[in-house]
Amino acid sequence: MHKSHRFFVEELSFPGSVVQLSREESHHLSRVLRISPGEKVILMDGRGKTALAKVVQTAQRRQPALCEIEAITEHRHRGPRFVLAVAPPRNQQMSLIVRATTELGVSRIVPLRTVRSESQPRKQPGHWRDHALAAIKQSGNPFLPEICNPISLRDYIATDPGPGYFGSLRESAGACEVAVPVRSDERDAQAEISFCIGPEGGLTEEEERLLMEAGFEPVSLGPFVLRVETAAIASLVWLNSKYRKLDESFC
Repeated sequence: MHKSHRFFVEELSFPGSVVQLSREESHHLSRVLRISPGEKVILMDGRGKTALAKVVQTAQRRQPALCEIEAITEHRHRGPRFVLAVAPPRNQQMSLIVRATTELGVSRIVPLRTVRSESQPRKQPGHWRDHALAAIKQSGNPFLPEICNPISLRDYIATDPGPGYFGSLRESAGACEVAVPVRSDERDAQAEISFCIGPEGGLTEEEERLLMEAGFEPVSLGPFVLRVETAAIASLVWLNSKYRKLDESFC
């Protein structure tokens, strides 16, 4: 049996109800994938619900595709929720960060403005949300991450983000050891663990000091200087290894 294709809908109600796909999703189902009536698909609402559904109508002229829900599954978070606070890199690589970290189960992405930030990001959260939507459909992650408006590092710290880590090249930074004991409260599904990634030029000493005063620990992601997008992906892999069981799904 082939793997069912996934489509995003704003709301999943109950088995037996008929759901109308958006214009974009209708086009993708009907014109790109050429799915026929009677075929089964997976619908996702991005808030933890997925549904097995049967296509009852493909897009025709101005009519959208329609799917009848057969069964709904509610997923829950396993372990803490991960927050990635990252200074957007140049060359539009923020889209790559959004896609890859969504596949790795990030819950919230906070674009940061720092002293050494290259420039203001030209794309807005709505554009990045489109990449996150594509990532949850590709990966099967049933939770769409929240993508915040850009914020300065100082204002981010003022929100009291709680316990976390930041990538650092300083000699005192701890190595990424996955065997470090984790407190039981840190594994709670309502807990948030943050990881802060600075710009290409790195965080300033003052910014690192502010993060440590806010309860963040400096962590080394390896002996080499990483690009921002590489460091962001590596941080999510490390958080998953440290805080989530590898034999369980992310959600």
